[in-house]
Amino acid sequence: AGAWKWFTQTGVSSGADYADIGTGSTCKPYSMPSCAHHVDPPAGMVSCDTLPEYKTPECTSTCSEATYGTDYSKDKKFASSSY
Repeated sequence: AGAWKWFTQTGVSSGADYADIGTGSTCKPYSMPSCAHHVDPPAGMVSCDTLPEYKTPECTSTCSEATYGTDYSKDKKFASSSY
């Protein structure tokens, strides 16, 4: 319930896949590539074991895509209610 309450009060910015970095089509595309965890990777995906370890991305109040064209505060979406 806490996450939904946070979504109603704080909101989330738009995001997209790692492959969308640099396109300016969203505020914050995912900062790490997709990978297959504990299973054989399907075509076009790599095993997570082949990627370097990443630290948890830092939370910021700005869009990571400079060419997105919408201010971070105006991009955020909010849930209308929580349970």
